[in-house]
Amino acid sequence: MRKILLASTALVAVAGVSHADVSISGAYEFGYQSVSDDQTSDLDDMYDDHEIHVSFSSTTDSGLTFGAKTEMEGSADVATTHNDESSMYISGDFGKFELGQNDGAGPTFVTFPGYGSNSIGSYDIGSHQNNSAGTALTGVYPFPQYGRDGDNNKISYFSPNMGGFSFGYSYSDEGTDDADTAAGLSWSGDMSGVGVTVTAMMEESGESTDTTENSAYGITLTSGSIDFGISTGTTQTGATIDATTTVYGLGYNVSDSVRLTVAASQSDNDVTNGDEFSQQGVGVNYTIAPGLGLHVGLSSFEATDGGSTSLNNDGTVIRTSIKMSF
Repeated sequence: MRKILLASTALVAVAGVSHADVSISGAYEFGYQSVSDDQTSDLDDMYDDHEIHVSFSSTTDSGLTFGAKTEMEGSADVATTHNDESSMYISGDFGKFELGQNDGAGPTFVTFPGYGSNSIGSYDIGSHQNNSAGTALTGVYPFPQYGRDGDNNKISYFSPNMGGFSFGYSYSDEGTDDADTAAGLSWSGDMSGVGVTVTAMMEESGESTDTTENSAYGITLTSGSIDFGISTGTTQTGATIDATTTVYGLGYNVSDSVRLTVAASQSDNDVTNGDEFSQQGVGVNYTIAPGLGLHVGLSSFEATDGGSTSLNNDGTVIRTSIKMSF
């Protein structure tokens, strides 16, 4: 009966849309992290994250495709499930236009070296850029920054693939000073049997109260089951942040169900008495069954407080999670 009701609801929701493809997907992740560092507070923590995605698309007789997508997300740290991203798009031989609350050109053209859940090649490992007193350091990051305008409403254009080359541009105007803009490009091809992907992006704020500018460049090399990548970028905000962050990552697909990653990052705020942060880690992703995965990551880090070296902090993090996708 529940399946019948769901199908009936979907049919009503898309009434008037000819030949629409409706999709509902989602994921739930539960994990635990154990942290050992110089802080007196206990950072060990259980966490969860769940998402539901609802989308539809339709294609006209002339080949024009249009659709929309809404993503809802929640966790134990957020009291209620909230709308994470929501946008619509129109695409064709000319490329693709996206309108709404979604990632822009910046995040689309960023290299993620040796990516693996719960490894330092992803945000999943968590942020530990704090001194021993628990105060966040300034201008240091786990890897190059992107998406400075977040999921603000924006208009984005992404070109079609032209001989391996593609580019994108985003424009976001939230009614504060001038608009935020972002641009990116990439090229993918094959050189002597090695797959090569090169990316570059830049983001600029038009707001007088937030002058943050991000840029990043990266390259990934892939041969068989092995991939190696480097991503480096800068973040500038007024006179307080002039940061350079670089990540190196190596990934190895042992089999269809096991992936190993090794990564290291270095971030420096190049202002007077600037802070520094470095991190090294390994990760394992194990696909237990389609849609069911186990992820384990181990990393060590060192946080240097440029204003007070007596508050320097270093430690290790073990993070394990199980994730279900449907």
